[in-house]
Amino acid sequence: MKMFTRGAALTLAAVLLSGVAAFAAEGLMPVRATLEEKGFAVDWNQEEKTVIIRDGGFVIEEAVGEKISLDYDVTYADESFFEEVDAMKKAYEEYSTKATVTEVGEGYFLADTEKLGEVMFRVDDNTHFHHEMNRMLYKFNDVAVGATLKVYFAETMTASIPPQTYAKEVVFLNEVHLAEKQFVTGTVKEVGENFILAETEAMGEVMFMVGEETNIHHEMNRRLYTLADIEAGMVISVNHAEAMTASLPPQVAAYEVIINNVEEVKVENVTTSGKIVAIGEDFFTVEKEDGSKIRFNVSEETFYHHVMNRMLYKFESLEEGMNVDVIHADMLTFSLPPQGAAIEVVIK
Repeated sequence: MKMFTRGAALTLAAVLLSGVAAFAAEGLMPVRATLEEKGFAVDWNQEEKTVIIRDGGFVIEEAVGEKISLDYDVTYADESFFEEVDAMKKAYEEYSTKATVTEVGEGYFLADTEKLGEVMFRVDDNTHFHHEMNRMLYKFNDVAVGATLKVYFAETMTASIPPQTYAKEVVFLNEVHLAEKQFVTGTVKEVGENFILAETEAMGEVMFMVGEETNIHHEMNRRLYTLADIEAGMVISVNHAEAMTASLPPQVAAYEVIINNVEEVKVENVTTSGKIVAIGEDFFTVEKEDGSKIRFNVSEETFYHHVMNRMLYKFESLEEGMNVDVIHADMLTFSLPPQGAAIEVVIK
């Protein structure tokens, strides 16, 4: 059994009732149904015939073999396997603590913790950030002084003062970090390749520079957007760096961009529901209930998430047989099958 700190793709393999009954007689239980009842997310890697078990930053991979059986696309295991998973999760929980952030620096945050006193937590691209309730993914620049977190950390810790350790998973327990940020509000005038020009209430016209680490989302649902979603006329709030150029207009790095009027985001969209029946290099085909099919082309801007927990996914997460809702422009080609661009894919 391999343990990791990152998640993997979600699959929705159906549980065949006849298979469940047969394996139950042998003392085996379906892996997905059993673990999901315990609160885990269960993924499947078809290529490697591997089950991926996830709960935030806690991730286990187990290939079909000695501990897991595969029958008609359903995996089974006996009670000892589930006990082992519970034990590993318990061990993971032991290296966790509630913490209140007191300082944020480049690649780290300092916090007062319940278990260990003051600790410096180092973070990197593998640190998993999310909220405890909605599982929405966050980024490191969402962390600010006053945030209340639950931090899962590495077993090794330095003997320095304060001690330092690596943060595997950071769970936001409240929204204080958002309230304490300094935002400026304005109306978008122009959007460029790496900037947003806006007329702000407090500073007049400002050019906000946007990079890979800039977190763009809506104020209500925290859905993540990209720079391509920003349009002239939108009202935004921007959390930005202190350093600002003396140019006209002044330029400043944007840490976070919040869209305040989602109605301005492209609204001429429709939703198609169905089952994925084919997947290509940059497209997937959905068959609707009436038997008709639509090919959806994807791009870097396509947004993937699950209908229940809003967890973010990638194109590689899609598999044939999945039921999905696809949000796309209402204009399709006249080809057979018709084609359209997928804006959002909701895994059901």
